[in-house]
Amino acid sequence: MNMRKIPVILDADTGIDDTMALLICATSSKLDVLAAVSTFGNTTIDYATQNTMDVLALCGRQDIAVGMGADRPWKKKLRTSPYIHGVNGIGEYQMPEHHREALSPLPAWDLAYEKIMACPEKVTYVALGSLTNVANLFCKHPDVKPRLDKVVYMGGELRGNVAGSQCASVNIFHDPDAAKYAIEGGVPFHICTSSQVTDHVKVTMRELEARFGGDDWRDRMILELFRYYFGTTGGYDDPVEPRVSLHDPSTVMYLIEPQYFTGRRCYCGIETAGIETYGYSLIDIYNLEERPESEFNIVLVGLREDTISALQKATMDGLEAAIHQTC
Repeated sequence: MNMRKIPVILDADTGIDDTMALLICATSSKLDVLAAVSTFGNTTIDYATQNTMDVLALCGRQDIAVGMGADRPWKKKLRTSPYIHGVNGIGEYQMPEHHREALSPLPAWDLAYEKIMACPEKVTYVALGSLTNVANLFCKHPDVKPRLDKVVYMGGELRGNVAGSQCASVNIFHDPDAAKYAIEGGVPFHICTSSQVTDHVKVTMRELEARFGGDDWRDRMILELFRYYFGTTGGYDDPVEPRVSLHDPSTVMYLIEPQYFTGRRCYCGIETAGIETYGYSLIDIYNLEERPESEFNIVLVGLREDTISALQKATMDGLEAAIHQTC
């Protein structure tokens, strides 16, 4: 019996962990990737777009159309993260060759709109970077909203996690105004925060070397990217054994292996009027403001504590399968 695949749009500021998430999604038997679109964040839009096309080509998925997305925030100054992902977004790693054949002439929001409206089923939009493309999609094509099942988002936070802000999460801080417009736009958001989900799904270099110790260049690439990531994220500082969080890969696993996750409906608002609190995501877990349930606009995703190890293994199994099926 053929299992129904979930139709998805992938939206990423393709850096190191986004690369792993794209590989997992593009090769998953449970997802039907209708298009992949790029945004700024970890790196500039030019690098993010090229990285997206190169990653899809790496796993033989040049059939997935790629749309170049927003190159700057709605209002604030552009800010990227070379101190984490390197200038080119993938730790200065140089792909053996670059691919451009999948690039669509349509901008990200128009390509996403075209694919969503043509799909007979409701589509899930997976956003792993800023929400600028999503906000542009909702703004330019409001009729797309009923055609979306949900937006699965790696972002938002109960505490700040970005240099320069003690309040905002990095992906929302890239474009708080667009994030506010998107999250408060009427489409359900399923939000995977680092404190509730992604910081609990980690990997060690020992585990990576055991899985990707082969001689193929793809194995070597994975190890090089992770070594760079360990160095910039402080993974080597772990006093027991160095490990890094799998932020974007664990977010996409929410779709692929939902049995490892929990969810709690609540309200989320994005602060854009403050100075020190610009980009803060107000996630009212306990409904302290006593809002009616009709105003609950997100599902705050959590983890089943007794299955975290199984989720870690499943995430790495997905990445290993993506790499080795192309070798």
